[in-house]
Amino acid sequence: GSISRALEMARAVNEAGMGCGISINPETNEEEIFPLLETGLVDLVDILAVEPGFGGQQFQEVALSKLEKLRSWIDARGVDIKLLVDGG
Repeated sequence: GSISRALEMARAVNEAGMGCGISINPETNEEEIFPLLETGLVDLVDILAVEPGFGGQQFQEVALSKLEKLRSWIDARGVDIKLLVDGG
């Protein structure tokens, strides 16, 4: 699935000596990326607050709940993953 493809890409990025970030769309459930975050291969999550590719959109409040849930998950595990909210 998409997580296995993302994991493959994250490994390649890390093996090349770079940090790896991922973005999640407003409709993506943040829990879907927990298995990827658990690998330690991702050091940044970009939470999109608008649908990609279209200008002038309103900020979608769902991004804030994703931010809170991801922050709690990260803090509970003591891992170093940066979060950012993009768009709107």
